[in-house]
Amino acid sequence: MLGVEILLLWLLPMRSSLWADELGTSWIVKDSFTAMLERAVVWSGQSPLYYVTAWAAAKIAPASDVALRVPSLLAMGATLWLLYRLAARLIGRPAALYAALIFAALPPVAFAAADARPYALALLLLVASTVALLKWIERRTLPALLLYSLFAAGACYAHPLFLPGLVVPAVYALWRTRNAVQLAGAWLGAGILCIPLVRQLATFFAERGAHSWLTAPSVAEFFFAILPLPLVGAIAAVALARMLRRGEAGCSWTLDRPVTIFLAAWMLFTPVTYFLLARTSDLQFFHPRYILAFAPGLALLAGALVQSFHAPLARRALAGLFALLSILTAGATLGFQHSRENWRDNLAVVRDLAAERGTVVVVSTIFVEGGTLEAIANPRMRDVLFAQLLRYPLPEDVKVIRLPYEVDAAVMERTCASVVRDARRLVVLLQSDKRFAAEWLVAHAEPFAPRIRHMGRSGSVLVFDFER
Repeated sequence: MLGVEILLLWLLPMRSSLWADELGTSWIVKDSFTAMLERAVVWSGQSPLYYVTAWAAAKIAPASDVALRVPSLLAMGATLWLLYRLAARLIGRPAALYAALIFAALPPVAFAAADARPYALALLLLVASTVALLKWIERRTLPALLLYSLFAAGACYAHPLFLPGLVVPAVYALWRTRNAVQLAGAWLGAGILCIPLVRQLATFFAERGAHSWLTAPSVAEFFFAILPLPLVGAIAAVALARMLRRGEAGCSWTLDRPVTIFLAAWMLFTPVTYFLLARTSDLQFFHPRYILAFAPGLALLAGALVQSFHAPLARRALAGLFALLSILTAGATLGFQHSRENWRDNLAVVRDLAAERGTVVVVSTIFVEGGTLEAIANPRMRDVLFAQLLRYPLPEDVKVIRLPYEVDAAVMERTCASVVRDARRLVVLLQSDKRFAAEWLVAHAEPFAPRIRHMGRSGSVLVFDFER
């Protein structure tokens, strides 16, 4: 069953088009190593740790979307192996198998496994740091403590939003050992290693308004994020079936209290932290991929819960039902695609339409950072703001009108009024939530009527063809 999950939820999505953030990755790593180092800091506000792996993959197969995602796949595979080892130590080997099965099918985990972004690497280093820390708790060896410090710093370098995921394991270690001196040394070492991150994070924080696209989550969104419906549904179905047949659920919790508290706190700390920040400040980080540090705690707790059912048949039924529901949900919502943004196929349609001489293509930036005409005119940012045109290029002789992330009537007048009058053909490529531009063009497209065609929708990307 685990192999089926990995095939359908991790591997199949890798064949789909890159989405916006992955297109940013492709721009960061497309040229020299030194250019990659600079772009990682300037554009993403992060260390280049992950982008070194993506750069290597891009050099091996520059045009392959699959190759760009392979580093994340390998990182998540290693995370799954380490999570099994961690689970075997904390909840026992039988429950560890269920924890691994549940972990692999969690939606944010499956997404990160096929995503050309740093999340899988950050999660790998977070879990590796926790494994090393638990080994130190058991054996009190210096190499284990040094590895913990190194991996903890590495998780912050891979993605600083994983920092809260390090808090609960650290507190748990202090609780179990009462050895504050050695732990403080490890924390100090990790902090010293992270000093180079301070400047770029301060810059990113100061400019956070330009990068923000999320809104404050509701309480319902919080629970949907940390309790996937397939998992809740599978547990409820098996428990109900047992109660109807035997009059009781037939399970008992055997995990000891300290481990239970540790796993529950590890699961909840990151999402609660970012939920409260989002509700009380302008720091909007509550999103499944930003709270991914909760996934190991949830998987281990869920694995222990499956093992708590007395009947082996009930345990197998629960695990199998969860896997089946997860696969069906992924197929129904995305068709085993990585995202709804199919830039590759839509730009292929645009290329075919633009083969006619005199065609003008209108396209908007995919990033909120390009919110104004002035922003998209910045020569340093122009390429990345339209990274879809770099990854899936149009013919060089096609005239392209570039629109900012936010458009209104004034922007459309400045950029497109003369094009509507003079062009023989307009092809418009937009995300589905940026329909204002298409609606404005339709309202001002008398020269093209009635030859206005919606070429169809491929995910959340739309193509319109305006022909005289």
